[in-house]
Amino acid sequence: KPARRYNPPRVRAVTRNAILVYTGATFVSLWGVVSFSWLPHETNLQNGMYCVPVEYDQASLIFFWVAYFPIFCAIPLVYCVGATAYAMWYRLLPPSGKRRGLAVYFFRLVFVFTIMWGPLLIVAYAAGGSNGHPWGVWAVGLWGHFQGAISASVSLLKEDIRKAVIKFVTCNKVDTSTTSRRSHTGGQVQIYGVSEETESAFMSFAKSFKWTTVGSSSRNFGVSVQTSSRRLGVLDDLAQD
Repeated sequence: KPARRYNPPRVRAVTRNAILVYTGATFVSLWGVVSFSWLPHETNLQNGMYCVPVEYDQASLIFFWVAYFPIFCAIPLVYCVGATAYAMWYRLLPPSGKRRGLAVYFFRLVFVFTIMWGPLLIVAYAAGGSNGHPWGVWAVGLWGHFQGAISASVSLLKEDIRKAVIKFVTCNKVDTSTTSRRSHTGGQVQIYGVSEETESAFMSFAKSFKWTTVGSSSRNFGVSVQTSSRRLGVLDDLAQD
């Protein structure tokens, strides 16, 4: 398939979708908290450690696998696999040499999830659950439930996510576009203190010339731009053109 250009959704659309997801998750979680006599769904103590929805008769077994499991696990999993397949099929991923950022981002999330919930699963199912030392059971349970906060913090290590969060929290009152700094190994291309649009316009302009770096070697571009009112004015003119 030919590559497509991905246009990210607006903040309003992202916020709306997030509210819908959290509202749905809250509604489903209430099934196990609020008891309904007509609903064959209850939350019970598992291995003496934590409370999860479990089957207790034929009706609850059917409801768990027909209604509860698809909503809380199967549908989100299918969506994630489908989104991944769509991105690969339409070549929405960055070029091979520029995928390291995405790989590191997802590796961190998987690592955090494994290292946070792994001890709890081992204690709950391999070590006899609540038959272990009370303080050990309490410690691994508490450790696992910090996973959400740790994953959110790790996500902020990715620059574009960090900027988006800052803009959202500050209602877009903090300008994060002037922190750009790019370095390309093909030459010496460094741009400080300019917006993304300005930098993009300048790079398009610069690629049409053959730049000669310090020394006798010639490269496609080897220019260093420092922040100054005069040069930024020129770059802004280029961006507007």
